[in-house]
Amino acid sequence: MSAPANTAELLAKGIVNLTRGKGCITILLVGETGTGKTSLLALLINVLAGRSPAEYDLQPYDLSNETGRTETQTQTNSARLYQFYSANGVKITVLDTPGFADTRGLQRDEQHKASIVDAIRYNFSEVTAVIIVANGIMPRLSFTTDYVISTLTSILPSSLANNISILFTHFSAPLAWFFDNISLPVELRHAKRSLLENPITMRKKYLAVAEQNDRSYYQGHQTALKALAHTFNWLDTLQPEPTTGIILLDDQSKKIESDTSTILARMSQVAKKSGELQRLMSSLEAIKLTAKAYESALGNSEAQKRYEEASRQLNIDEEQISAIQRDLNQISAEIAESTANIGTLAERYSELSLSGTFTVQCKKSVRLLEVHLESTLAKGGDAETIKQIQASLEQLTTKLALLEQAAIAAKHKIFTHAG
Repeated sequence: MSAPANTAELLAKGIVNLTRGKGCITILLVGETGTGKTSLLALLINVLAGRSPAEYDLQPYDLSNETGRTETQTQTNSARLYQFYSANGVKITVLDTPGFADTRGLQRDEQHKASIVDAIRYNFSEVTAVIIVANGIMPRLSFTTDYVISTLTSILPSSLANNISILFTHFSAPLAWFFDNISLPVELRHAKRSLLENPITMRKKYLAVAEQNDRSYYQGHQTALKALAHTFNWLDTLQPEPTTGIILLDDQSKKIESDTSTILARMSQVAKKSGELQRLMSSLEAIKLTAKAYESALGNSEAQKRYEEASRQLNIDEEQISAIQRDLNQISAEIAESTANIGTLAERYSELSLSGTFTVQCKKSVRLLEVHLESTLAKGGDAETIKQIQASLEQLTTKLALLEQAAIAAKHKIFTHAG
């Protein structure tokens, strides 16, 4: 067996070896808020510059793209492209992505997804790997982390399945690490996994509490170099995948979302017109009773006048009812056709997406809001916040029901055509 191309000793000098003739590596760095994506980026920059722990630049990235929380924890505002070189000239491109499930809500997550895809659309033609950063302290994925991974995989094509690695941070002792692999989504259970206790994070924490020098993070630096050597050796085995699959998925997702919004708006029209129809039907019955009452006294001029007025209103209402009924029939037919079409689009999406069906992410978003609502209620949150969460939950639940109905309609349409 030949020696590995990358070792801790070589990385200590900032040297990266690629044996397949590749001169560059492109990485999508993704994960939940607070797992250490940006600190991992800082470690990569420092290591490939050949810096020792004493020479660490603790903030070698664009601070204007960070929302401060504490000195050791930040939120990336938008997807940001970083390019740097190893000491021997290998180009490393990293797309540092905003963390999902942060405190700014599901709408912000949608903005983050758009930011990531736009950065890919306009900057990359291919991707070498996707590195998902997760908290290694937890023995299984938390519900929030599961939601985050589902969100991420929803924008990734299945062709990238072998190019995904999960890096568990805040932990570096394999023998003491117990993680329930079953808690991972099925599509990621065979993904490469590795552990890292980031010495950049260790250094930041130490400087926050002490002035004198502590050499414990030097050992952490050596351990991190070994972990990174394994990662670069894995990267060296990968065939880069074109980004066309990501862009196609995003285009399909936007089409489904747009068509879904249109149908929900049409459904609101149906509800409004149905209410109007019910009102007219009740009015019609009342007018009929009025006309019948005056019909028996037509010899009386006043009764004749009232009867004629009631008859005219009866005709007007009947025409309005007929017009509304025609509108309802037309809109309902359009909704049925559009719903089946959405189901067909979602089926095509599921054939390409790593996350599977389009409804998976919607279900997990619903569950995340339910958990958030339960937590807010338990903490005695203010009425306005609770009202906003409930409104968002109702909207998402309606959307989920429509998507599930669309899947059934699409299958029925295919079966009918096949028959």
